[in-house]
Amino acid sequence: SFQTCTSAAMLIRHAARKSWRATLTFLPESAWVKEKEAFVEEARHSIETGQSSFVYQDFLYKAWALHRPRRGQPPMPFALSDLLAILEEPLPDSVRQLLTPEPLELKAKTPEDLKQQLRKYLTAESPLWPLVQEVLIEGPIPLLEEGLNLIDLPGLNDANPVRERIARDYLKQAEFICLTFNTGRGLTREVVDLMKDQQFINQ
Repeated sequence: SFQTCTSAAMLIRHAARKSWRATLTFLPESAWVKEKEAFVEEARHSIETGQSSFVYQDFLYKAWALHRPRRGQPPMPFALSDLLAILEEPLPDSVRQLLTPEPLELKAKTPEDLKQQLRKYLTAESPLWPLVQEVLIEGPIPLLEEGLNLIDLPGLNDANPVRERIARDYLKQAEFICLTFNTGRGLTREVVDLMKDQQFINQ
């Protein structure tokens, strides 16, 4: 897989059972359309103004996963005009058929079995990873028996407004926050602003 940040909110908690379960919730197609339209508008503005600093590699991976012109990763470099041409097409029926308004439940006897099932939805091999909204993982986890929940969140600058809202809602409830980031990229403005917010500091 390519290197990417968390693409969906992932909640891990203890369940008093021997088996493991994962419940996946998908974004509605309308959320993807809104994200795509915002990207296309920014891309066209970049072309018109001749901005060479416009970075679109992260979005390219999403578009490539959903439309999958061919197997494997997108060839680099990838022309912005070619990406815009891909985005003119509607989502393939093969992707639409996998999207469900109801949560998808996966069950397994071991964590390894569950991990293998999740690969179909959460890795670069999946055509659906850009549309996964939340993942709840439950199983016999002694470390979490007292009620602690672990939540891995996407960034606060997620291009999809639904996922960003979910991340912010979780942060309002969190008692402990561990901030992890690539030192090559540094902290985003959204995270810095949040860390300086007095209400957040009081929380």
